[in-house]
Amino acid sequence: MIPTTYVDWHCRKCGHEHEATGPSYSYPVACPKCGEKEVQRGHPVLPTNRAWCGSYPRQYTLCGDEKEIQVYLVAATGERAGHAMNPDWVPDCDDDPIAVAHAVLDICNTKYMYCGGKDRIVAVLAAMEKCAEMSEKNRASNRLHELRKRIVCDVAEYSDLIEERSQQ
Repeated sequence: MIPTTYVDWHCRKCGHEHEATGPSYSYPVACPKCGEKEVQRGHPVLPTNRAWCGSYPRQYTLCGDEKEIQVYLVAATGERAGHAMNPDWVPDCDDDPIAVAHAVLDICNTKYMYCGGKDRIVAVLAAMEKCAEMSEKNRASNRLHELRKRIVCDVAEYSDLIEERSQQ
């Protein structure tokens, strides 16, 4: 079944969701249900395990050390860790977040004499593994919302183009 609406905006306080049938470029300043000004564009995004890397090497210390790339790890439960690494050792951050966290921990254990954030990396990895199933369900749900919006907006654009073409 092809969806005909998608969640255009939602209220973070009361959870009210506004359904749209096509592209929308504005949303209210306050929620029509509760009056809260915490209205946010799009659907409420569910938390997932995530890992990403900085886009280019930076110098993170004032002492003039070598430039490093920051690797960020976030568990679906909210635990966070970041670790600056030699650009040659950075794992592929497009992999599964748990695999990236394991790779960062392995690099900390083998390449560095002292790894100051190792305890945080271990804690985030444990949290990621504990909530892996929930994270995967949330990722799939988030992706369905994104696809639903794309389908509805594409169908609306298609209909507009057909109507425009028929008037010519």
